[in-house]
Amino acid sequence: MSAEQDSDSGPTLGQLQEIKRGREAQLLRKWTGGQALSHEEMAEVAHILPPEILAKPPTPRARYLHDYAYYATAIGYDVRNIKRLVAIGKEARSLPPLDDPAQLPDWWERMRILGLLKQHAPQRLVDAATKAASAQPPPAAPSAGAPPAPSAPAGAPPPAPPPPAQPPTTKIDFAQIEAIGLEGAVRELQLQLSAAQIELRKARELGMEEVTINRRQKAFDATLDSLRKSEKALQDLQIARGDLAPVADFRRDLITIATTLRGMMRRRADNICTALAAALSSEQLGLVRAAIEVEGEREQTLLRSARHWKAADGSDT
Repeated sequence: MSAEQDSDSGPTLGQLQEIKRGREAQLLRKWTGGQALSHEEMAEVAHILPPEILAKPPTPRARYLHDYAYYATAIGYDVRNIKRLVAIGKEARSLPPLDDPAQLPDWWERMRILGLLKQHAPQRLVDAATKAASAQPPPAAPSAGAPPAPSAPAGAPPPAPPPPAQPPTTKIDFAQIEAIGLEGAVRELQLQLSAAQIELRKARELGMEEVTINRRQKAFDATLDSLRKSEKALQDLQIARGDLAPVADFRRDLITIATTLRGMMRRRADNICTALAAALSSEQLGLVRAAIEVEGEREQTLLRSARHWKAADGSDT
């Protein structure tokens, strides 16, 4: 088979697995960002997080390019009102687009329909949106060599807008893809965090613009937050499976074993001495009992050498 034929045979198994891992990481970032997943999306990551956890995404965190005082000045609000809008957006899991004021009236109307806001958008907000929309660059004019667009006949309805371009899709055979599980998702986020840290450090060392540094800082913080939540979910899952237990549980178990062993040692000495009482003198019975106790102390010393035996302050329990 030629190289050309091999390249046309479709993605390899490794490429399919990489695509699936990227898709799962994208859905987990969407979930940790506070956005609800559809039933189809939940099914794609159900092997990573239980459905009852996926059904309740965490509250989204507000991440903007500037502080609230900047937006208060730009819109004509005070900081308290900006914080109130952000709180409403968190409740609706749709944060206000403060970095895109042109979209604020539409966001306000959605919140009003949901019953979270009672009045229509105030005029100062509409004015800020109009100003932001007028500041956007106009659409590119057609080139000089391009033929003019045909005009519609008088009285004809306006032509329908062209459908949005669809991104290229790749047919994925999920039967050939290996699931990465929650452990794999945590490793993926750890790699993304390392990459985000490298980019942030590079921006600071090269003295890039503040907006670039802030953007990379926000990307680093968002990845770190996703990693912390995924690690917590992994820890909860390991505890539920019985694969992980707190150190305090080990210490309690070791204390129970030591106490039981001490009682068994004493009963063993009593039983042996009782059995040999008719054949040995009291001095010989004392030697037997002492030998048994020495052996019991050796067993307890071995048990106390376990690394989980030490208390939190380093002393013996």
